[in-house]
Amino acid sequence: MGLFGKTKELPFVSNGRLIEVINQNDAYLDEGIEEKRTYKALERQLERRFLYRNVESITPTGTYGIVIVKYKDLKVRSTMEVEQIKKQLRKEAGFDLER
Repeated sequence: MGLFGKTKELPFVSNGRLIEVINQNDAYLDEGIEEKRTYKALERQLERRFLYRNVESITPTGTYGIVIVKYKDLKVRSTMEVEQIKKQLRKEAGFDLER
């Protein structure tokens, strides 16, 4: 997703449910990442969900690369809201230096 870097961003598609199961192998296919030694694709998927949805909890299942994401509600944030959140996070992290 590139919260602090410049990488290609894919559009977010909500499943319309309060619970979602994310599989690491599916995440790699969705993100188009070839190297499967790290959790990079899973991290991108989770980051996108934190930005676009109100995440209540993330629970690892104990099985390698499978997590359950529980949402507070069905609301999906707009692209403009997500851009404002990213801007605020960059500012809080000290990456957005105003000169």
